[in-house]
Amino acid sequence: MLAGMSVPRWERPLYAPGGAAARVLTWVFFERPYSGQLQLSRRRHGVPEGGLRGEIALRVHTEEQDPEWFRGFFEEPGLSLARRKLGSDFAAFERSCCCATVMGSVPDPADLGHIQAGWAVVASLCEHGGVAVLDGHAGRWYTAAEVLGWAPDRGFDVHREISLVFETDATPGIGHIMHTRGMVRFGRPDLVLPGADPELAPLVWELAGALALGLDVGEGSELDLDEAGTVAFLPYTPGQHLPELHLNNQGVVVEIRRR
Repeated sequence: MLAGMSVPRWERPLYAPGGAAARVLTWVFFERPYSGQLQLSRRRHGVPEGGLRGEIALRVHTEEQDPEWFRGFFEEPGLSLARRKLGSDFAAFERSCCCATVMGSVPDPADLGHIQAGWAVVASLCEHGGVAVLDGHAGRWYTAAEVLGWAPDRGFDVHREISLVFETDATPGIGHIMHTRGMVRFGRPDLVLPGADPELAPLVWELAGALALGLDVGEGSELDLDEAGTVAFLPYTPGQHLPELHLNNQGVVVEIRRR
């Protein structure tokens, strides 16, 4: 049942049609069996205007049903990341007997309500026994308390929705690579910067934010950086000049051309 305040859907003021499907994928883990029934509240969980619109599906998996798939969440290197991010809640995660998959796919969405809807379902699951959350696209762990601490009527923040990765191992002939992870939730490609410097992170966040709000940057397109130069978007083809980054999404190489 939905009750309470109205939560506006996040808009995409830079939206241009023609993008790819936007996908949601999050896992919520439970210590005790979960029935699969869902109770949603706008006031507590942040369901956006218009409701879920069929954007989100929920599926419950138990360890007994698929032990190999389920135990894959408890293997390295992901387990070390979970231990570090979950802190004192890690023990509860280790005792998980089932998890709920929150997923959805929306063709070229003109707003970001599907992301709000997905997080609303996750929040409800956390309120009803979930102990740990894994954002499948950004590769980020949250405790249930963290998710429930988010304001239901919060505004859009790209920093919460994606991750920015700086590969610590340099690629011969290229150097370190910086890339986003999670842009698939906007139906936009992930950004790949070969030979990147960590100081470029603010620029990457700015570009990612613009794409999230609907900017379309096809391969071969360029953007002006005022007097600093331009940014070109080139094909990302792993296995040729660049390594496989396992983006689980399309990618574009960002080339900064100084004036």
